[in-house]
Amino acid sequence: MHWIIQNKMRDEAGVRALAESLPRWGIPHSFHDLGDDWKLIPEPIPVGNVIVIGAYAIRHEAKRKGWSPGVFDLEHLDHGDYVRNWGDAMLNAGAAMWRFAEVPQSSLPDRFFCRPAQDNKLWKAGPISRAEFLEWHAQVKMLWSDPESHSSIQPETGIVIGLCGRSHRSIGSGSSMVEWPPILCTSAEIGSPTKATATRKWSNSRKGLRLTPGNHSGLMRWISAWARIGNCM
Repeated sequence: MHWIIQNKMRDEAGVRALAESLPRWGIPHSFHDLGDDWKLIPEPIPVGNVIVIGAYAIRHEAKRKGWSPGVFDLEHLDHGDYVRNWGDAMLNAGAAMWRFAEVPQSSLPDRFFCRPAQDNKLWKAGPISRAEFLEWHAQVKMLWSDPESHSSIQPETGIVIGLCGRSHRSIGSGSSMVEWPPILCTSAEIGSPTKATATRKWSNSRKGLRLTPGNHSGLMRWISAWARIGNCM
């Protein structure tokens, strides 16, 4: 398989380790910049299967070229799809997923982790206090009833909520009761929604997977994980 890597991504430690390892292993690869028209420079001429490491926008070029697996289009998948495929290996596998309008507000813990259920970057994932969340949630709901406003977050928008820390706790009530195990909140997902960004899509500051150069076993697990994403499609 030919690996196409966007030059800008080589600043990431994990991608840098990948870029250094591919030539040592004799794996076909090439490095490219992304032009203003979302086309790769120089134009790649790969043979066989192709996988791309770079901006999500490259998926358009991958589709035009018919590359497989190319760039995985993840927008139609949600947290539940990933957990069904990867189980406990998925970060925050034990978190609960709700429609935004149906979050059980009365039983939320004092502090918890939340993120969009889909990879759509509607808000920045990370820990948030119950008070902050309730204020933000109320502001978003107000936008739904204002004909002159538009919110990218809708009642049916999926949200993932998990505990931060070591304790177990049941969130919800009645038929919606969910027992949540400990959830790991890492530096990969830091930040919280703010009222100033209630009406717009928020940037996502999640950092890429960090690999220590020379850690080939970790690198191979990362490559394997990328390949297995196709099982969710």
